[in-house]
Amino acid sequence: MLNSETAVKFIKCIDAQKSLYAKLKPVVSEENRLLAERKIKNLENLIQKQEEIILSIKKLEDEKTEIFKEMALQAGLKKEEPAKLQDVIEKSGTEGEKIARAVESLIGIVKEIDAINAGNAHLIKEYLGVMDFTSKLRDKINNRTATTYSDSGTVKEAKAEQSKSKFDTKI
Repeated sequence: MLNSETAVKFIKCIDAQKSLYAKLKPVVSEENRLLAERKIKNLENLIQKQEEIILSIKKLEDEKTEIFKEMALQAGLKKEEPAKLQDVIEKSGTEGEKIARAVESLIGIVKEIDAINAGNAHLIKEYLGVMDFTSKLRDKINNRTATTYSDSGTVKEAKAEQSKSKFDTKI
């Protein structure tokens, strides 16, 4: 049977993660706004904040994993077999129900952040596409070449175009 002290530690760990995700959500939303407005220079501090929060979440995730392993053993699952949360919950009675509710609420906030991040990824890809197009266009303008093709369609020669005078001259 699951020790209630272990279940409480697991739930506290989940609650701490929810708190960190709640702090992360406005940061991710702000990132979305900045990306939409193309204020890329302002992202540096925001990304640093995100990284700090994510590192804290990862530490809690590692701690939660260790507590879960302990819970699985207490629930009677074998150490050699991979344990599923559902198996532990089913064998844990009322403590399992509390764990299930805590996990469901954590999943809810993670899904909200994931949806915002999907939008951010789209905006970043769009921005990179524009930057790539602009870069290629600039290269074509700066490196003009005239290409001659043979009858078979292969490139015969590529030579730099002479720049045309910007001033009309009379002789």
